[in-house]
Amino acid sequence: MRSSLLILTVFLAAGCSRNIDVDDTNDGDDTSETQDTSDTEDTEDTEDTGNPDTGDPNAVDCNADYQTPAIDGEGADACHTEELSCGDTVYGSTEGGSTHYDRTHYMQFFCIDTRDDGVDFEGPERVYPLDVPAQTSVKVTLETPCGDLALRYVRTGEDDCLPSNYVNIRDCDPDYRTGDHQEMTFNTTVNPLHYEIVVDTREDPGNFKLTVECD
Repeated sequence: MRSSLLILTVFLAAGCSRNIDVDDTNDGDDTSETQDTSDTEDTEDTEDTGNPDTGDPNAVDCNADYQTPAIDGEGADACHTEELSCGDTVYGSTEGGSTHYDRTHYMQFFCIDTRDDGVDFEGPERVYPLDVPAQTSVKVTLETPCGDLALRYVRTGEDDCLPSNYVNIRDCDPDYRTGDHQEMTFNTTVNPLHYEIVVDTREDPGNFKLTVECD
């Protein structure tokens, strides 16, 4: 009887020990790891920064390939890029423009600036015809951070690239400002007038932004 009790005691002790020695696989470490592996850092940059150097979506991007209309044709189509109207803003490049206007013409028009001494203006230009209503004040602004470009207007009596007779040049004026921002103003009185806004290349062609404001 005593031996039976002894065997039973040993058996129960062994059973208790087996139940207690249980490996807790959780052990405080959650192996399922609920950490978000999708990397919460947003790598998609949807902001239209325009010019990456300034972050301004309306600024000129010097690396952009602006779809400036090609010059192809005769008469007005031989140099006119596209017609402008009051309130317009266009982005373009003098690359691929016409080469109708040069220093000789500007000298004939009395439309040359002393800072342009030695500049032949044989590079490409963009010419934008602009019809201005009577009694209107006009401000034309050129933003040109990408190259040394020149802004001027030519008032003519005909809608053509290069008047056959210099007598048809009624007025011409360059902008005398320097730097990336250029602007000029002019007015009409009792009659509507026809202008050509010229963005010409001093040295290398470049991108630009041209704005016309009327009042």
